[in-house]
Amino acid sequence: DHRDLHSFPTRRSSDLSVMKARSNLSLFSDLVFFVAVPDQPPAEINATASSSTSITVTWSSVPSGHENGIITGYRVLYIDQANSQPKLDVTVDANISYIELKDLLVYTNYCVEVLAFTSQGDGIRSPCVYTSTGDSGKHVTSLFVTTTSS
Repeated sequence: DHRDLHSFPTRRSSDLSVMKARSNLSLFSDLVFFVAVPDQPPAEINATASSSTSITVTWSSVPSGHENGIITGYRVLYIDQANSQPKLDVTVDANISYIELKDLLVYTNYCVEVLAFTSQGDGIRSPCVYTSTGDSGKHVTSLFVTTTSS
């Protein structure tokens, strides 16, 4: 079965330009998907014990220009440093910049991380912020001693 060259489908050069443009758009959309998550964590993360079983975590926005899309929320991840419990996480809306982690172990050190996310996924996690819950049986009292020389 011999077929001549005219029986094969042909494409005009303008068709090839459109195909190339579509291919480039596909590459571009893949690239946008790849960088559409925050490439830096939220700023100014602070974690402090608010009771013997809770920690208050606060943060500021992802630095300007590093959001890579619209921030849709934040995820706070935390684990006790002894790893006696699984790592837990809490998600909050984008308009919230603090959370109180409750029902924690008494007098325990915790690692707390915060990340921002977009509709495309999670951004970069912050480094661990270490803090500890208090001891429910002890109250901290400040003692100032002044000495006078005679």
